Amino acid sequence: MKKIVSLLLIISVFISSFAFFDINTSAAENKTLIQFLVEKAKDYRKVVDISSYVRANNWKLDDIKLQLRYFYLSEPELFFVDREIAIQYSSDFSKVLLNLDYIYSESQAEKMLNKMKKAALKAVEGITDDMTSVEKALVVHDYIILNCAYDHKEEKFTAYDCLVNKSAVCQGYSLAFMYVMRDILGFDCTVAFSDTQNHSWNVIKIGKSWYHVDLTSDDPAFTAYGGQSYDCGGEVLHQNFLLSDDGAYKSSPLHRDWYALDVVKANNTKYDNAFWRKSSSAMFRVDGIWYYSYLDDTSPGLDYDGTSKKVYTKICTYDPETGKRKVIKKVESRWTVYRDSNTGKKLNGEHWYTKSFLKLVCINDDIYYNTSDAVYRIDTETGKNKRVYTLKKDNMQIFSMVPYDGARFRLVYKKDLSYLNKYITIKIS
Repeated sequence: MKKIVSLLLIISVFISSFAFFDINTSAAENKTLIQFLVEKAKDYRKVVDISSYVRANNWKLDDIKLQLRYFYLSEPELFFVDREIAIQYSSDFSKVLLNLDYIYSESQAEKMLNKMKKAALKAVEGITDDMTSVEKALVVHDYIILNCAYDHKEEKFTAYDCLVNKSAVCQGYSLAFMYVMRDILGFDCTVAFSDTQNHSWNVIKIGKSWYHVDLTSDDPAFTAYGGQSYDCGGEVLHQNFLLSDDGAYKSSPLHRDWYALDVVKANNTKYDNAFWRKSSSAMFRVDGIWYYSYLDDTSPGLDYDGTSKKVYTKICTYDPETGKRKVIKKVESRWTVYRDSNTGKKLNGEHWYTKSFLKLVCINDDIYYNTSDAVYRIDTETGKNKRVYTLKKDNMQIFSMVPYDGARFRLVYKKDLSYLNKYITIKIS
C-alpha cells in the first residue's frame, strides 16, 4: 500500500496592522537564522524578532516560511516546539516577529530528551569499530525501520515519536535518522523535503558525496480488510538507501521538487545498484559477513515452477572485503491468499502471493528465517540448516519475524494479509 504522507510543518500566518513592539533579540554576526532560532527555542522564548535577518536577505513571506521549515527540520531535539508558528509582519517586512509555542515544559522536555538519547543509543548497539560508514548507516536504517511503525493517523511527527513511541510519519523517521547519524555518530546528515509530494526523507554524506535515504518508503505497510492499516513487521526494504539524485527520482514518485539545507547535489551513483537493493528483510553482519534475502527474479517474471507454482527466496551472504556474494540457501516461499482484501469474500480455488514473506533475524550470531509454516536456524559457523519451530495452528501462516529483546523473536501469523496481526513470542535456547 502506498503510504499517505503528512505535512512537514504547519505555519499559521497573521498579518498585523498594529504597531510592533521592540524586543531586544538582534541577530548576532556570523550566525544563521536557523542557529539563532534554535537557541531561542531552547531558551523557551515565545516571541522572537527576526527583522534583521529578513532585511539583510530581502526575504518575503515565502522565503520566511522556507527558513522556518529548515529551522524545524534542522534540530531533532526540538520535539517540544509546537508545529504551528505564527508570523507577524509589517507591510514592507521591516519588522517581523515569530510567536513560538511549546508543547512540554522545560522539565518535561529534559526528561524526554534523556529517553530519546537512550533510544538512539539502542539504534547503534549493532555497530562495531571496524564497520565502514556505509555499514553504520545500514545498521541504523534497518534498526529504525524494524522498531518504528508508520503512523496512519498522522499525529506523530518527531524524532521522539519515532525512537521512543515507535510510531511516526515521514518527518519523524527523517528526524530520528538524522539524530542518530548526526548527533550520535557524527555524520553530516540533513532532512530533504518536498512540498509538492508532502514528504520528507534524509540526505547523508558518505565520504565526499551526498546520498538520499528514505526510511519511510523502505518501511512497507498494508491495509487489512475493513480499511485498517498496519505495519508489516520485520519487513525492511532497501530500495531507497544511499541513492543519487537521479536514483532517488527514479525510485519513487514521492521524490520530486525537494529542498535540503546545505546540500547542492547528490551526483554520485556508486550505490544506485548496490547489493542490498533487492533485499526485503533486515540485514545482519556476523564476523564481517552480511546476511540478507530477496525474492528470486533471475528468470523472466518471478521464479515460478510452472507445475507446482512455487516462489523461491534466496538467502545470501556478502563479503565487503572481497565484494563477493554467495547464495547459501534457496527456500521455497509460498503464501496462500484466502480472501479478497477489498470485499472480504473467501476466494475459490488456489491463490497465492507473488512475493516472499521470508524474514531474517539474528540471535547469538546465528541467522533465523521463516517459511509460511516454520522457522529455521542457519549456523553461521558450520552452515547447517535446522528447523527449530513449526506453526501448529490450522489455516494460519507465518508472515514475519521481528527481533525481540535479544534472545527471542516474535512471529506474526494469520490467514493472509487481509487479517490483522497476531503474535507468538519464541525463545531461543
